[in-house]
Amino acid sequence: GDTIHWEAGFRIKHWSPTTGVSMIEKVDDLQGVYAGGGYTILAAPQICKDASGDLYCIYARASKTDTVTAEDEIDQQKDSWGPLSYYKLWGSKSTDDGKTWSKPVQLTKEEDNIHRDLRFASVSNNNPDDVLHILFQDSPIPSTAIQEEHTQWAYADIIYWDCPTSKFSNEYKTFGPEIEIFTNTMGGVLDFGEIDDAGEKTMSFTVKNIGDEDLVIEPMFTGLKAITASPNSFTVIPGGEQEVTVSFRTKAFDGTVPKDTIDTYLAIPNNDETERSCGLPLYGIAVPDLNPPNSVASGTQRPIEYALSQNYPNPFNPSTSIQFSLVTDGKVKLAVYNTVGKEVAVLVNGNMNAGSHTIDWQPENVSSGVYFYRLTAGEFTATKKMILMQ
Repeated sequence: GDTIHWEAGFRIKHWSPTTGVSMIEKVDDLQGVYAGGGYTILAAPQICKDASGDLYCIYARASKTDTVTAEDEIDQQKDSWGPLSYYKLWGSKSTDDGKTWSKPVQLTKEEDNIHRDLRFASVSNNNPDDVLHILFQDSPIPSTAIQEEHTQWAYADIIYWDCPTSKFSNEYKTFGPEIEIFTNTMGGVLDFGEIDDAGEKTMSFTVKNIGDEDLVIEPMFTGLKAITASPNSFTVIPGGEQEVTVSFRTKAFDGTVPKDTIDTYLAIPNNDETERSCGLPLYGIAVPDLNPPNSVASGTQRPIEYALSQNYPNPFNPSTSIQFSLVTDGKVKLAVYNTVGKEVAVLVNGNMNAGSHTIDWQPENVSSGVYFYRLTAGEFTATKKMILMQ
């Protein structure tokens, strides 16, 4: 109840069988939040229509400026547990049945609602064109759990508001590329089951782009040569999708070699700024063809260009993997730096063969925070950011 942890990547999405999945709002700021009060950046979305058939989404969003401090003397909200924000009502509008949404706006003015927690909105399904009938909770205490030992009483009013539809923006908000991974399996796991001595089994998943810019998938990889994905890299246009086949090839065995349970991830690096690298869980029972420790060749074809992929997972704890591609043989340096440019780790510093490689990093005596890793190979140099969370 008194733990602070880091959270990011909050979403409100809309789905219908005719328009599919669309984005209403997303917040990707990495924030320290209180773990005991049901705190999220975005909360409790509700949807309704007006008489013309336009869709409206009403939801609560935590304020960045209206937070609890020690001076507020709210006993169960200790300042060391903060920051705790008061919620305000926000909304977005769609005129095409949910395919696209307007720029989200704060419906209730910040200056009129200081230290008022507005949330749990409920909206009518019977609205004229000019107003929405809304009920919401108004409380002087932010998101909190009330228990017997607490001395601060919480109370709340239920408010009716005929919210003018003119408050909603007519400006379309862009989100960039937005990756979604779909499988037809329970829990989104590709479970290959037990692979017999026939040697190969395939399954598939779908990559969708619900954003409004091209989604670029960089070469996917795992820590096993036995697992490959096809196609391995591709581009998905806004609203498009790409089916990917995953093959699990096992080593031949005579029945005396024990099979292993393989529980790993397919890393899917991409240009979605809020994801960068998705992980698809893979499970199977086989005798796999393991890669050499710490360096993985992900195919027999030589890469056509140098590349440095986003590490996976990210944020990470305790370890992460970094993939890069080399066009020619030569000297390579891969190093990690802190935010002031000090070198904290050297992962590679020597000659390497052309191909795709993966290096694992498990930092020691390094504190949580933002770090940068830089690859130098001949005249090629690339740098990316990663976050260590302990």
